[in-house]
Amino acid sequence: MDVQGRERQQQGSAAQDASQAVGASQQALGNFLYDAASGRINLIDFGDEGEVMLGAHVEAGVMVGLPFGTPGLHGGMTHRVSELGAVMLKHRLTPPPDESYSLHRKLSGAFLACITLKARVPCRQLFLEAYDAHEALLARESAHNAEVLAAQHADAQRRSQERQAVAAAAGGREPLAA
Repeated sequence: MDVQGRERQQQGSAAQDASQAVGASQQALGNFLYDAASGRINLIDFGDEGEVMLGAHVEAGVMVGLPFGTPGLHGGMTHRVSELGAVMLKHRLTPPPDESYSLHRKLSGAFLACITLKARVPCRQLFLEAYDAHEALLARESAHNAEVLAAQHADAQRRSQERQAVAAAAGGREPLAA
């Protein structure tokens, strides 16, 4: 079954909270693109995968994103994601990208360490702080780029005026380039 371009819709307060948290109209989430304006999660490309596999991916993506989109404790999340992992292993038709293996191992290790340590990590707060720092960096870069463009424009205008002044002094003729 060809599922390229197929859309998966996931609505609800968690998805809406996540969109507000990132403060962007569209946010790439692995193989998904979240469109805040429509409240939809659109599947980018999973190759040839069945409905069960796609449903497990959507649910796992939402489960893993909950701590970043909503405040509070999210008990049972690791257990449910493990169950979905088993579904994915059973129903997978094509292998995932190589990069996902190391990422999954790191995330699983981090979750297990937090469980073992009984840690309470303010994921949403940390995410929002990182997002704000990223936005501030983008704003600084944008301001810098605007300054550079303004300086380049002013320099081009100055050179044009100098050429016009030289041409006027030369009796209206453009001077020959050296």
